[in-house]
Amino acid sequence: MTIEVYNQLKNLNISVPNLNDGQSIFELIKRCEPLDLNSSYLYFIQSHFFNNTCAVLKNKSDQIQAFVSGFIKPNDHKTLFIWQVAVDESMRGQGVAIRLIEFILKNNPLITHIETTVTKNNQASRKMFAT
Repeated sequence: MTIEVYNQLKNLNISVPNLNDGQSIFELIKRCEPLDLNSSYLYFIQSHFFNNTCAVLKNKSDQIQAFVSGFIKPNDHKTLFIWQVAVDESMRGQGVAIRLIEFILKNNPLITHIETTVTKNNQASRKMFAT
């Protein structure tokens, strides 16, 4: 990682989303093809009721640059299902998505497994989950 990339990441804040983040998450997903865009209401629900298994990355201006959504599987409380991973184009290739997933795992120490589905045309996610 270059010093420039490290300094850029150092100025960002990883946290759980809150209800006020729903619209910004919706707008981020809209910009992140080939992700499926769900209703804005879904992102408000995730930011409110499932926020402990989601993470956002914000810059100094409080703009969301990345989002990972997940939930604990109802029939397996040790497995985190990762639903969507969205990283703004300006932040891609810097390990941001992995850092958000690590943040979720750190906040949920009982999780021992991760599960996800990835569409064939989502090469970025395929590459990330293969590592």
